[in-house]
Amino acid sequence: MNQQAAAARAKRAQEASKFVVSHYQAIREIGSIWVYFAAYETRLIIFHYSRSVDAFAFDNTGAETYPGPNEKVDDRTPVARFNAARNETDVSITRLQLEGDLNHGIAMVPHFTVAGNVHDSNSKLGEPSLVVVDFASYADRKIFPENTKLEIRCDGVPAFSGNVLLLTPQGSGSIGSTAQFLEAQIPIQQFAKMGSSREVKIKLGNKTFELSPEDINALRAMSDYAPRPHSPAR
Repeated sequence: MNQQAAAARAKRAQEASKFVVSHYQAIREIGSIWVYFAAYETRLIIFHYSRSVDAFAFDNTGAETYPGPNEKVDDRTPVARFNAARNETDVSITRLQLEGDLNHGIAMVPHFTVAGNVHDSNSKLGEPSLVVVDFASYADRKIFPENTKLEIRCDGVPAFSGNVLLLTPQGSGSIGSTAQFLEAQIPIQQFAKMGSSREVKIKLGNKTFELSPEDINALRAMSDYAPRPHSPAR
């Protein structure tokens, strides 16, 4: 469906809204119905990307109220997915592009797991102890050695320092490629400092990156999902 014309998606969205209206009486209490078409892609096993293809809005009678031009989704927006089978919520950012683009550059992908459902105010939540931060490098050659150091400074003050794990080509599914994938584990308290700072600089090996205000805001929003003692669910 994502590969078809926008008119075909609009027709399918209309059919979906009519189905909801005719089968769920409680829909009368809702102001609007949104139907999204999204594409998901997995690159080299561990990196997952998503993009919005189209969005259509309808009122609670199934009448269209929004024509649905392509709606861009910011990859920095935190995503929180609850897994009922494990009773935990995975919180992540699709990526912060530190340099270049997906074809030639370096991206940062932070994620952590919260015990319980962050969307349920009655759920008992458990604070994560660590945030896993993945780095993906796409370049013409491999640029990071096996023992690469990560340093993070917040408002000029050291916030974290440690080595990152360079995944093997076998472990990352990048055999025969110049792409590299690295993983760091950062305590949640130190990670949260990044989102509460005005200036954040990340040094990975011999490369230094300064996060944009939008990147910092995204980290702040992500950190807000990590419960503090007695904090309610979102």
